[in-house]
Amino acid sequence: MKKLLLILIIILSSISCKKQEKEKVNISPAVKKEQKKEISYLVVYHIYEYPYIFSENRFDKITSNDVEWERKILVNGVIEVENYNQSKGYKVRDGFSDQVYEIMRRMDSNYKRNDLRKIYDSYEKREASSYKSKIVEKEIKVFSNYKDASEYKYSLIN
Repeated sequence: MKKLLLILIIILSSISCKKQEKEKVNISPAVKKEQKKEISYLVVYHIYEYPYIFSENRFDKITSNDVEWERKILVNGVIEVENYNQSKGYKVRDGFSDQVYEIMRRMDSNYKRNDLRKIYDSYEKREASSYKSKIVEKEIKVFSNYKDASEYKYSLIN
């Protein structure tokens, strides 16, 4: 009877161990799936133009035709994104766009405060005051490794 009880305990414990092994096997693929996150690297840039008036002689008659446009490029850093999709890219770009719009508002404020005062004719001043900074181009570039993204970022700056 003791032998039979001992055999029964051994059989039950082996069944229990097999059940636990199956549970571990079932958990493992989920863990592996989480570890297989694909990493992408994004570089977002905006090219914008802002108006300014350059006059060497402050006594020149300055008109709205003397307004020139300066072109600038703003590049964010390299951003690491897990499991990239287009929606995530647009979210990053929109966040960066908010910063660019803030910079453009400051540029427009400086233009109105400093440059428009150089124009004395009221019609010309009204015409020139309608000019505002504008985004000419905005782009998202996606790379599979950091090195390529970083090189691309610095190629835009230089």
